[in-house]
Amino acid sequence: MMDGYLHYAINIQKRNNKNKMLKIKTYLEKSKLIPEAGIGLFADEDIKEGQIIWSKDEELDITFTEENFQLLDESQKEFFKKYCYKENGEYIFCIDNGRFLNHSEEINNTLEIYQKSIAKRNIPKGEEIICNYKEMGTTKEDEECNISF
Repeated sequence: MMDGYLHYAINIQKRNNKNKMLKIKTYLEKSKLIPEAGIGLFADEDIKEGQIIWSKDEELDITFTEENFQLLDESQKEFFKKYCYKENGEYIFCIDNGRFLNHSEEINNTLEIYQKSIAKRNIPKGEEIICNYKEMGTTKEDEECNISF
């Protein structure tokens, strides 16, 4: 009998890659732009202006309703608050390293319709990829929650 996780992993491998998750080569390193943030996400290849960097993946990214989020214990809530963003009143946890994108008003990529991140300009290999958390989410409450994380 096939283990549930293994079965899930095999099914995911069989599906088409429909521009989901990180679409570029990246690596993690201590943030140079925002040292207090800890780890940052860096380009491991040159990225061209307009290139898709990341796309939300409905099948892999984990979504918590507010009700389900409140059922977590405090340490779990703290973990997910650090790595989630809020959209349409739900908490979204990126399963890939997109969760290490740090916040700044000075960004090199932008969110388009809350579903994908696009390079605003050429991003050279080795540069930290930064986003504006205010662009994440669809409501004022989402925005306030995202920038408070």
